[in-house]
Amino acid sequence: MFIRLKNYYSDVIPERLKKILSEYKYAFNPSFVAYNRKKYLAIRLYDGKLNSIISLLFVWGDDERIQTINLSEHFNNREGISKVSDPKLFVMNDALWGVFNTGYTESNNSIVLFKLKGENINKYYFCDYAERSYVEKNWAFYSVNNELFALYSISPMIVLSAKKFKGNRIIFEQYCVNENTQYSNYSIGSPMVNVDGRLLFVAHKKIYCLGKRLYLGRPFTFTHIVEPELKARKVFLMHSIMALFGCVKKFNKNLISCTYFSGISYTGSEIQLSYGINDVKWGLVTVMPDDLWR
Repeated sequence: MFIRLKNYYSDVIPERLKKILSEYKYAFNPSFVAYNRKKYLAIRLYDGKLNSIISLLFVWGDDERIQTINLSEHFNNREGISKVSDPKLFVMNDALWGVFNTGYTESNNSIVLFKLKGENINKYYFCDYAERSYVEKNWAFYSVNNELFALYSISPMIVLSAKKFKGNRIIFEQYCVNENTQYSNYSIGSPMVNVDGRLLFVAHKKIYCLGKRLYLGRPFTFTHIVEPELKARKVFLMHSIMALFGCVKKFNKNLISCTYFSGISYTGSEIQLSYGINDVKWGLVTVMPDDLWR
């Protein structure tokens, strides 16, 4: 079954912020989270003056006064990072966190985990894993009994655990591997949200044609009890039928089209799901958990 997210709606983004985003030619891959009476939106934007894609974080409260953190500038100034790709926000251990990767580089790229306190980046860590891929994209972090874990891969299912904190680096080791997971050509998409003890997220189904890729979403449930377990509902998510055909502008020449799931937030009864449309537009919808996960 296919679900078209264009048929859903959300009003969590204020008009003033929509106006700011509309000033950029391309705005995509948003990650929205509501936390501690504030709302946060990390998003990638094409800056025409720089002829480059930047990542910004917007913060606002009930008065809708919008503050901006330039994530690209922040991490370039502190660590010389040239690219902050796909920043994703999530709540873990009653604190607000974010994660991004540093894109394609000449050597191994990096996964960077950072913690937010109000409108400030409180701390950040580079995540190390000895058996990592050359280019890392998305890790889904979670905590059990104050121990830090990350879902690293869906097929095979690989879960990592944090073994050592060394300065601003975290050393991860393999915690669990299940070679029998039946989800081929899937990758991690959104972060996770805890709903009644279940960790819900959206993964990407990659469909290949003549060396090019098409991305759809699929709702997954992850549990970490005795042994970590993954389950997927038999539905696929897209923005619309028209979006499946892609668009003329392509930052990634190997992309046919994508509904790219970059954000998820749970506010007690509703889920706000944020996603990018073909690397040129953004979408955000409000759904009930049982609409997509059962």
